[in-house]
Amino acid sequence: MGLVVQELEEKAAIGPRQIMLVGAHCRNVLHQALGFTELPGVTDTHDVDLGLVLSDWRAFERVEGAFTATGGNGIRYMIAGIPVDVMPFGEAVEDPRGVTRPRAVNGDLVVFGFDRVFEESAEIMLVERGIRMRIATPVGYAILKLRAWTDRSSRGVWKDAKDMGVVLSWYAHSESVGDRVWDPDSELSDRYDGDPDLVSAHLLGQDMRSMLAEADADDLASRFRASDIPRFVLEAGIDRLDEAGERGRRIVSALIAGLDAVKASDRS
Repeated sequence: MGLVVQELEEKAAIGPRQIMLVGAHCRNVLHQALGFTELPGVTDTHDVDLGLVLSDWRAFERVEGAFTATGGNGIRYMIAGIPVDVMPFGEAVEDPRGVTRPRAVNGDLVVFGFDRVFEESAEIMLVERGIRMRIATPVGYAILKLRAWTDRSSRGVWKDAKDMGVVLSWYAHSESVGDRVWDPDSELSDRYDGDPDLVSAHLLGQDMRSMLAEADADDLASRFRASDIPRFVLEAGIDRLDEAGERGRRIVSALIAGLDAVKASDRS
């Protein structure tokens, strides 16, 4: 990873602080950082996915000129010998907001939420190169994955649900989230009859909403609600305790309820 970031800086003048790790490598780094080891049911990948916050299109043109395109999606380049998907975003290159159009892409490239996820991202040190770059937080990763599900599931691509299942598991087993689950001042425990899986799913949705602009949170909730929820439950692996899928649907309903939640500051 360090070599990829180094080459982007040296050959395309895109600095590490403009680069955010997303996708499968982001998931794996977060998984380990949260104290988990195995990723059951989720395949590893050799591809790297990066968001690049750009002030103009010239930076992306330097990427196009410096690296060899590979694959057929229009944003994948061989960088340091690794296939890397580079997703440009930022106010200067989005038109309308949430959409960019790299020249080699056949159609729109959806970068919904990337701006807010970047603003709330964390810093990661690439020890082997002494380089600091950005990484999506678990909540930011969930936002990008849920939107990807709403876009790709209609084309029969289900992998994003598996990743959302991992995020739901993070929340269900996180000590810090557990403190919120059992918060005596919270109404959620009563609302969900003390079921920690349902409360943690609601909290995930709530945290996703807090990161997004209100209109974007509403849009994401609407798109998710209109997607194939039974398939999402199946692919996410949250039906494992209930062959009929009822528990999985309750977890998804709690996630949506959190994503729909009115912020406390808006109630007064």
